[in-house]
Amino acid sequence: MILPYLIEKEFKQMMRNIILPIVFIVLPIGMINLMPRAATQEVKNLTISVIDNDHSTWSQRLIQKLSASTSFSLTDVSSTYDAALHRVEAGEADFIVEIEPDFERNLVREGASRVLISANAVNGVKAGLGSSYLSQIITDYATELREEATERVDISRSSFYKYKEDIFPFHDNAKGRTITMVIQLDDEPGLLSAILKTIADTHANILTIHQSIPVNGIASLTLSVDILPDSLDVNHMMEQIEQQDGVHYLKILARE
Repeated sequence: MILPYLIEKEFKQMMRNIILPIVFIVLPIGMINLMPRAATQEVKNLTISVIDNDHSTWSQRLIQKLSASTSFSLTDVSSTYDAALHRVEAGEADFIVEIEPDFERNLVREGASRVLISANAVNGVKAGLGSSYLSQIITDYATELREEATERVDISRSSFYKYKEDIFPFHDNAKGRTITMVIQLDDEPGLLSAILKTIADTHANILTIHQSIPVNGIASLTLSVDILPDSLDVNHMMEQIEQQDGVHYLKILARE
């Protein structure tokens, strides 16, 4: 075969010229080791200007979390968006993070709040990666707050996400309102009467009642109850219903 002779010829020719081994062996090995380190997508030493319109404890915690990141350094906390934009135009900041007014109040009452991220897009790659980093930090902060909330009330995060749309707070101003609840219960004689008696003992008025046809001995009961000004504790009423033998669960569907 002619191939072994060609390979032998190339090796002999390469050994005659000292430059060829460097070109064929040393240079590729050097590129393999150096290029991955030089061509990384990681960006560091990004500068941010923060606008804190809330000045609350939670907004201050967010600012501290941003400044503690290894990828960002906090240049200043500006009072207005124009002042922060001037920092960007002067090359002193790469990003603007604006915290909305009532940031903490909206998180407590509505479970969500807004944070505006503005980037200097002169360097598109830097702006895109930096915005992703900032979004991840803010998302981690939101997750941290949720974990603190679930630990405070001693429930798991899975339970929080499962029931968060079904939970409505009842305060003194709940009186004079109508609540609609669904109850899953066993098809047993006297159980429905016991539930209705509990509602009557609370001095609440039943507006509508509908019970589905039992399936495998289990039925669903939908009640609309008017909470009167002289009604007793609604939370206690619901606890009594849930503690009835044969009641599987109670969920609040709506409050008007």
